[in-house]
Amino acid sequence: MSIVVLIAAACVLLAIAIIDAKTRRIPDALVMALAAIGFASVWVWPEIGVASRALGAVLGGAPFLTVAAIVDGSFGGGDVKLMIAAGVLLGWVNTLAVVVIALIAGGVYGIVLLALRRRKSQEHFAMGPILAASISVTMLNL
Repeated sequence: MSIVVLIAAACVLLAIAIIDAKTRRIPDALVMALAAIGFASVWVWPEIGVASRALGAVLGGAPFLTVAAIVDGSFGGGDVKLMIAAGVLLGWVNTLAVVVIALIAGGVYGIVLLALRRRKSQEHFAMGPILAASISVTMLNL
């Protein structure tokens, strides 16, 4: 049963990554689908309790929401909602791992884009594919 949950979540995350890379938008329907998979996974991974999932939603969304409120154009609402859904799916410990992995990977990606002169310092890139990949890698730990 856990493989079904992993595959379903991976499919949703792949769709999010592709759509965000092309449009810089993360559809709410896909975020809701990931959250629904997270709620359903309570029976698959009972060791990740409801309290851990609720805290994961807060710890996943709060850093991105805070940065988005302070730095104009840094993260979009889709990124924040995606991390809240990730928290529901993964619990707080794994969500913190996603945050660390995603921020490091995003920073490295940004530096590479600047070094290759593919982006200027004021230009933005889609964070959804990086978040989706980070969530996927962390799901392998489940």
